Amino acid sequence: GACDCEGNFPENNFDCAGSCIAELDCYGDCGGSALIDECGSCGGGGPTTECWDGSFVCDESGCPDETVTSNISILPGWNWFSVNTASDDMSLSNVLSSIDGSSNYIKSQGAYADYYDSFGWWGTLESINNAEMYKLDATSPNAIEFTGYPVEVSSVNIELSVGWNWIGYTPQVSMSLGSALSSIDGLATYIKSQSAYADYYDGFGWWGTFENMNPYTGYMISTMGSGALVYPESDVFSNDTDESIDELVRENSIELNPHDYEFNGSITAEVLVNDEFVVSQGDILNAYIDNEYRGSAPAITNPFNEKLIFPLMVYCNEWNKSLTFKYYNQESDEWFDIQDDIEFAADMALGNAINTVQLSMVDEAQIVEFRLNSIYPNPFNPVTNISFSIPDDSFINIEIYNLAGKQIALIVESQLKMGSYNYSWDATQYPSGLYIVSIQGSSESGSFNKSQKVVLMK
Repeated sequence: GACDCEGNFPENNFDCAGSCIAELDCYGDCGGSALIDECGSCGGGGPTTECWDGSFVCDESGCPDETVTSNISILPGWNWFSVNTASDDMSLSNVLSSIDGSSNYIKSQGAYADYYDSFGWWGTLESINNAEMYKLDATSPNAIEFTGYPVEVSSVNIELSVGWNWIGYTPQVSMSLGSALSSIDGLATYIKSQSAYADYYDGFGWWGTFENMNPYTGYMISTMGSGALVYPESDVFSNDTDESIDELVRENSIELNPHDYEFNGSITAEVLVNDEFVVSQGDILNAYIDNEYRGSAPAITNPFNEKLIFPLMVYCNEWNKSLTFKYYNQESDEWFDIQDDIEFAADMALGNAINTVQLSMVDEAQIVEFRLNSIYPNPFNPVTNISFSIPDDSFINIEIYNLAGKQIALIVESQLKMGSYNYSWDATQYPSGLYIVSIQGSSESGSFNKSQKVVLMK
């Protein structure tokens, strides 16, 4: 009713004393209609932030993780791969579910697992880590199809130790080596994939047979110290890298399937004839084991001195096999035998663009005295090469001594015919330090005794 005899009535939602008799809305208005929306805003219109999948949320943090599907091609034989997507279930049985039955073995740098029909994967390796590279032995072609969310690259620290590290590649896009490895600039000395390699040079950067790192690829990187690799969000140097070297290597190499081999290595070589550089554009260097083709490289311009060198990847399934070489001269359209042999070792990285391995086509008639060439690489880890020439048939001893004068290794003790030779010393079992390589020989014409110092740096 009226609040007084004059017939005044109270305002809506208030009594005659002016007190609110209705509910307050979120603004505090008596009887108001404003409500708090699902985002916690008074009078708001609800979620207005659009997510990648077309849904709307209150802010970006509420968006569901954007999922992507990795599709990693797998070929028969050995496959080096890494995964740049993640999920709550990174077990082998989940990540590798699409290739069940087509692969029989997988290993990381420190663990492995076998595949058993009707059972699945079992071994010391149980899950996939985005920071790591894996080697998978496949029996038939297939593809790893795995759906997850993109790895947040800035949050993944790939811990590196002195020596070899098997690393994954977490970004979703390709990057130049300089950009991808910028967080460890100067720490790493060498990197390789299953089919290419590059060395690091102070003041210059990376140079070799590949220039970009790519999604799904696995890499081995060698470092001089410990550290942590963190990939950048984008290519911080350049998005337009020169692929000419990579293309030239592919175009001029005889077809070889890296998947056929468990092990590989690299040799950065020069070819000499009677100690003179004779290589020209279009020349090729091939490697063989037991006359079976194991690698090829075209002549590439050395970025440091404009000479032509051969950045050669070689492949094998066994250690301690002898690599032989043939050199093709385009101008004469002829193949020539190389006198030097090199013993294959898994992950060998012999020479670089500054300190090349010198391979010779020596006219044996011109060998008039014993010659011990510079031992390479030096410093080394763990394999170095000892090459020499003898003018006539000789009994040769090659021995390794430590600084205490104790013989620790015997490389060769044999009668050799006149010619040029190359032997390797694998110092895996020995500690870092200075060693003496001693070579003695005796023949009907006399004897000789030479030595060189080498530094093992692990």
